[in-house]
Amino acid sequence: MQRMEGTDPETLREMFLQKEHSASPQDGWDPTYVTLDQIKQAVGNDVETASSSTLHPHIVHGYMCEKGRRRPIDHQQALQHYMQAVRAGSVLAAFLFGRLCLLGDSSVRNVECGLRYLQFAAFQGNTDAIETLAWYYLRNPQNKTNYNHRKAVYWYTQAAEKGHPRAQYNLGYIYSHGLGLRKDHKLGMYWYRKAAGNDYPQAQYKLGMALLADQVKTASLVQAIAWLRLAADAKDPRAQYQLGLMYSLGKGVPQDDTIAVFWYRLAADQHYGRAAYNLGLSYKTGLGVPCDPMRAFRYLLYAAKLGYARAQYQLAKLYQSRAQATPNSTESNRSKTLAFSWAGKAARNGEQKAQSLLGEFYALGYSAKQDLVRAYGWLYLASLAGEQKARSSISRIASLLPEEDIEEAFDWAMHWHRGKSQQRSSQPSRIHIPQMDSVAHPRQPVQDTTHLETPRHLLGHPPAPGTDAEKPGTIPLPRQPRDSAGETHLTRVRRGAGVAKRARFEIE
Repeated sequence: MQRMEGTDPETLREMFLQKEHSASPQDGWDPTYVTLDQIKQAVGNDVETASSSTLHPHIVHGYMCEKGRRRPIDHQQALQHYMQAVRAGSVLAAFLFGRLCLLGDSSVRNVECGLRYLQFAAFQGNTDAIETLAWYYLRNPQNKTNYNHRKAVYWYTQAAEKGHPRAQYNLGYIYSHGLGLRKDHKLGMYWYRKAAGNDYPQAQYKLGMALLADQVKTASLVQAIAWLRLAADAKDPRAQYQLGLMYSLGKGVPQDDTIAVFWYRLAADQHYGRAAYNLGLSYKTGLGVPCDPMRAFRYLLYAAKLGYARAQYQLAKLYQSRAQATPNSTESNRSKTLAFSWAGKAARNGEQKAQSLLGEFYALGYSAKQDLVRAYGWLYLASLAGEQKARSSISRIASLLPEEDIEEAFDWAMHWHRGKSQQRSSQPSRIHIPQMDSVAHPRQPVQDTTHLETPRHLLGHPPAPGTDAEKPGTIPLPRQPRDSAGETHLTRVRRGAGVAKRARFEIE
């Protein structure tokens, strides 16, 4: 099979070096600082305008094929467009090519090939590629060893030192929580401050909450409020809720229920369950707003539907009161059913009082029939969490059950408790990962971070600092891995797409 013209290793390398040293935003070349938001802006225009932008035309057309803009989604065609831009020397196209091989559909997915191109783009300084590599080593279910967590830290450090705010936040979270390495709170706070200084709202919220926990220093409280306000102004619902709570309690700010309701409402509009719950309580008690039972019920129902356990428990209590107010009626049966349903949801979400209430509902027959075994199980779970009312009810129900039923209820409760503990331990962390549609925003570079040690030996053979291999444009393009028949991944993709003329893109 003949090589296509201009695809031999030496020619590609010369083309890349020439483009690297003559790059300028006016000549249609794609410099390394171009990010995905500029692609989306170009794709928002017509094809002719996009093709004449500072982006390489094949990048624009490839992104259109990948996302289905003005044409059906076609990852195979997108891969071919990206490769044409890679052959022209585009580092951004190498990142897009590698990302699509890593995260695309089954017709183009090839992890080994994707990692090679991502590493190539990462060594050329593309922060999106660096962050994607860190995500792969941290979140891939097959990578559970401490070694790969350290690889993730290495790549996040590379992106963080280049001023990537999301990487700085993730690095701060890793160090603060000790994910795969020894916990280092000071280093975590250092990177939180870097990301917060680069206007990353999640980092501003984390930094504000960390300073809020330090109640010894008055200056920490003032700084915490300042960071929380910045995050709240950036529409972070957790920061908005926290500010509302501080105004409601008068902590660090003048006590003002009206301002507290203002922040609660902003957070509730962004589907934050805690804020909706507090807003419902404000309408119920008349703090900061006129008393309005109907609005209070609507916000409690809204928070309960968002999965907030306390709101679900309050609804269960409300429907229980309605059932007791009108006994032996159709409305009472409906209220009992709703009370049992909301108590079950709150109990399964870990609300201790709801677990005790659900046990009472099973004992009283709020479900289809009375079930003392399940009642004993839920009351026992509530007693484990320290609910005093549940402890007094257990002995009463135990006197009505034979010993084998008590053992069955105990076994069920322990099985549920272990399953819940495993579920909490396997829940995903608050690491922010780059999705297929993520946009990387250019930020100003961070300050000097040379005192941070970078584990360069973890990547096998990375370039040493100060060597020629670390300089832009001197790293050869990656070789595509071949199968047993000697075919590259792109060749197989082209054949699968029905391309008549097969060509081997041999990238050295």
